[in-house]
Amino acid sequence: MAEPETPAPPTKPIKPVDRKPDPQPGQDKKPERKLDPTVMTALIGAIVTITAAVLSSPVLVTVIARLSAPTPTAIALVLPTSTLPPADTITPSSATTIAAPAEMLLLPTLDSTPTPTTAQPASLFSCIAADTWTPYPANLNPTASNGCWELLDWGFSTPQGQLLIAHSPTQDQQRGIYMPIPGDVDIHFTIQIDQFRVRSFKTALLTFGVVKDEPFSIFSGGFLSYSQSQPGASNIQVLVSGSNQATQRLPALEFGVKQEVTLSVRGALLTVYLDGKPAGEAMSLTANERALWIGYVLPANGKLQAAIRDFSVQPQ
Repeated sequence: MAEPETPAPPTKPIKPVDRKPDPQPGQDKKPERKLDPTVMTALIGAIVTITAAVLSSPVLVTVIARLSAPTPTAIALVLPTSTLPPADTITPSSATTIAAPAEMLLLPTLDSTPTPTTAQPASLFSCIAADTWTPYPANLNPTASNGCWELLDWGFSTPQGQLLIAHSPTQDQQRGIYMPIPGDVDIHFTIQIDQFRVRSFKTALLTFGVVKDEPFSIFSGGFLSYSQSQPGASNIQVLVSGSNQATQRLPALEFGVKQEVTLSVRGALLTVYLDGKPAGEAMSLTANERALWIGYVLPANGKLQAAIRDFSVQPQ
């Protein structure tokens, strides 16, 4: 018969040990507290408002402007010596210099004296004025309109303030204009002859003269003449002549070349200057030879085209 089993002694119950799980990496830090979005928006708005108020403060703007202003550069001035009245006891020196440790700037000397300008005389040929000029010959009875002679049939016109003579007559012709001048006078102009020809061996002339005024005569006085007497000539003869003096031949003028002319009247003498130089000998004048003549002689079928510019009469 089997032995009965001996019961095992009772054991004490084992209490479970509370073990906290090992912390995972990063779990040993305290959790961050997040601000409510409404609170965050309010804080940002407050910061922006305060910053704008500070930056727009007049005091702060003034301070920034002063700090950002450039430091003035020192200037060296050299003052000329001036003489003072005896009562002042100041020892003059050759110069007083205000020096600065910084860069020196030399001030330029300003000339306050205005530059003189030479007034340009107005042209006498805005038109052929009826109260200034007289046509010759007068018996042809030229007409005047608005105070100006109409001499286009004679070849005279005044475009752009110049006197233009452009004519080719069908028969021999002599035409011109004259005006009185004072005692001593300089008559200036520039001449350019583009065409001057004859069909025969008759002489053609373009003449500037100081002639007899009362009674008027183109045969008494002193003259500067441009002459053409040969068909097909390649240049223009230049002559200076007087009533009682031999004709003086000057260097020829080329077609299209400008020449500056001065007729200078001093007392009883007329001197011609071409391009600033005396041309020939002075011509004698009488007391009543005080009219300026501009005229031409053209044979039939001859042709003249000349421009007279910068014309002026200046009493001396």
